[in-house]
Amino acid sequence: MQTLQIEIETQKAMDLIQDLENLQILKIVKNNSKEIPEKLSQKFNGVFSIEDANSFDNHTRKLRKEWDNT
Repeated sequence: MQTLQIEIETQKAMDLIQDLENLQILKIVKNNSKEIPEKLSQKFNGVFSIEDANSFDNHTRKLRKEWDNT
């Protein structure tokens, strides 16, 4: 018997794996280790246009300066 670690990309893939378990072809072993969280820079890469990102950055800097002045 071999143990493999796989990453499920879609619900359809998970359904197929569960079907294989139901047919007693494989056994799902849940790993209790914590998943590595995705970096926010990777998660939101390409979500905003460059103009929107620059506008948001300028707004954030302005708010931080106002906060520091209080």
